[in-house]
Amino acid sequence: MLLGGALDIEAADYEQAMEKLKPLVANQPMNIAARKLLAVALLRTDSARNAIDLLRPVIVRGDADSYSLTLAARGFERIGDRATAAKLLDRAAWPEQGDPNAFSADDSTAVLAAEAAQRPGDPAALVPLIRALLDQGDKPAALATAQDIAARNPGVPAAHLLVGDTLMLMNRPADAVAAYRRAADLRFDEPAMLRLIEALDRAGQRADAARVLALFLSQNPVNVAALRLSGRWQLAAGDHETAIDTFELLRARIGDGDAALNADLAMAYVGAEEFEAAEDFGEAAYALAPGNPVAADAYGWALYRGGDAQAAVELLQKAVMLAPRHAGLRWHLAQVYADLNRKPEARAQAQAALADPRFDERTAATAMAAQS
Repeated sequence: MLLGGALDIEAADYEQAMEKLKPLVANQPMNIAARKLLAVALLRTDSARNAIDLLRPVIVRGDADSYSLTLAARGFERIGDRATAAKLLDRAAWPEQGDPNAFSADDSTAVLAAEAAQRPGDPAALVPLIRALLDQGDKPAALATAQDIAARNPGVPAAHLLVGDTLMLMNRPADAVAAYRRAADLRFDEPAMLRLIEALDRAGQRADAARVLALFLSQNPVNVAALRLSGRWQLAAGDHETAIDTFELLRARIGDGDAALNADLAMAYVGAEEFEAAEDFGEAAYALAPGNPVAADAYGWALYRGGDAQAAVELLQKAVMLAPRHAGLRWHLAQVYADLNRKPEARAQAQAALADPRFDERTAATAMAAQS
């Protein structure tokens, strides 16, 4: 987009350049090169005030470059403010810049705060500021800013989603539920559904989360994200036949080219003890994404449960190597090692799985880890 905008400016096609550069600046507010190019296009279309507003967060910095200062000065000249233009030209002519702290967290936040101050109530300016505040660790300020956006835009679902997202980043899922419910009441779409379900689940309200998912599926029976989530919950609950039906419906919807879906199908067919189908889907998942630990695990587990532990072990070793912190992958490998009479390695993998407090097959893993 940056290159395309530069070429459009070179060809004097300024409107086309602005179409490329405006969304780029909106998505990357700290992209100084994009700001300067867009300012050039604005100045050449007699939009001097817009160019000044665009450059203002740059020129307030001590280390503003001479070109940005000169562009802003030309903008002030166009609107008749020659005194400000002269000051900027003097700074541009100074042989040194200020301290080179262009990308420090504090300075980035200051730049974004200056941008937000120029566009009060504009989410496009405030959202990057919230992200910067969160990155800097100032969560109360981020939440206050998000809540201000929601108060100014009570009928806009995205504003309430922003409050919920900020609360989730503050590890307050129960509080985020209320914000996500307000967004869902305004528009019960996929983003609202997924966020509300995650917040309810993390807040320990799985039954309410399941009701939200069921309601969304009743209204959107072929929604891909909802079907995938429903199938995985069914799989986790041991309802393998229902999970197969859900995943097969999803496969009919999106085709055979989704590695994650093939891996899910492999695990569901393993649970249903249909090992030939499980191996087919596991192989398909691995062929699509050989570097994906879930695909390697699904294929290896299908082979193991189908009776080929020797072929399975390399795939499961690879899965653990790719995702060493995943307790479930380590537990699968532990079971295969035990079946191959590789007891020390089995114990080591079982102990590694037990190190994760979320790992739920603790009884069997503890027994394996204790074996001599």
